Amino acid sequence: MLILFVACGGDDSPTNSNPDTEPTVTSGTLDLTISSTGSDIDEDGYVLSINDTSSQNVQTDEKVTINDLSEGNHQVELSDLSKNCSVSGSNPKTISITAGQTSSNTFSVNCKDILENEIVFHSDRDGDFEIFVMNADGSNSRQITNNTYRDQYPVISNDGMQIAFTSSRNGADSIYVMNADGSNIKPVTDYSPSQGNPTIPSWSDDDEKLVFSGVYQVNVDGSNRKHIQSGFEPDYSPSGSRIVMTDEYLLYTMNYDGTGMKQLNTYNSAVDTVYYPRWSPDGSKFAVSQLVDGYYNIYTLNSDGTGGTYIYGQKYDEELFPSWSPDGKYLIFETDRDHDTEIYRINSDGSGTVTNLTANPAEDGGAYWSPVK
Repeated sequence: MLILFVACGGDDSPTNSNPDTEPTVTSGTLDLTISSTGSDIDEDGYVLSINDTSSQNVQTDEKVTINDLSEGNHQVELSDLSKNCSVSGSNPKTISITAGQTSSNTFSVNCKDILENEIVFHSDRDGDFEIFVMNADGSNSRQITNNTYRDQYPVISNDGMQIAFTSSRNGADSIYVMNADGSNIKPVTDYSPSQGNPTIPSWSDDDEKLVFSGVYQVNVDGSNRKHIQSGFEPDYSPSGSRIVMTDEYLLYTMNYDGTGMKQLNTYNSAVDTVYYPRWSPDGSKFAVSQLVDGYYNIYTLNSDGTGGTYIYGQKYDEELFPSWSPDGKYLIFETDRDHDTEIYRINSDGSGTVTNLTANPAEDGGAYWSPVK
């Protein structure tokens, strides 16, 4: 009996154990491609985050493998893009992960051209006026419009990504906008005598509006055009609060809606009989073309109309369209001092010597320095 009991004794081990059974797979892998196009790609790269719980730095062109993602949907986002870059399609993306498998997806980033410390101008080098861009020292000049009409007076937006300009391509001078590389040209105004001559437009500080002679204000898409005052060559202040303009060759400032008009100078002030006023980047001064003995010279004066500093000019020359460098240290302007219209640069306090930036037998003028440093 004892022998029988031992032989039949209980066994506590599982009866269905299988040492070869594999554990259940609950996660998968994501192969993510980052692809960037454009000439002004952010070299610092981007930030990739998943479900707002984890993030990592990625390059502008890189393939990233992410392991151990739980099965199901995940929110994958690319952030920390520079202002001229945007993701094509959804961002964040909803990406589905299947356990035990590898999913693939792509973030395509397009970066628009941005004009930083560059100068736009018009020139008739190809037989009619077109828009050109060059470096601040006059190098790397390149043509960005090409048609049989007259494109002139380009002005760069505050973010450096758009250019407003005047063109005769619809049969009369009207304002157009385009990307910084000359692409995607769109009309803003259609000229008619009752709506003022566009001449040189100016961008609002948020780049949503343009103002031009008349004085008219219009949204960049061409909507909500309104007459806000009577005058010429208006320019938005960098602070986004005032507009400067000329009327009967005297300076005035006003609010964005045309109210609060204030006369800044008189015919007996230090700087009078002026045209083409431009605010300095810090809003403390104006650069103007002042009529002296029948010819325009470049002056600056304080934004309250006081003071007055002679910058450059000589008798029998026309110095027009002053524009500030983004740091306020220099001015560029158009001059015919060499009997050939060119663009020159000088220190904004009038010191030093002037430099010819274009030095071309064609007519080069209407220059504007990008406000982006």
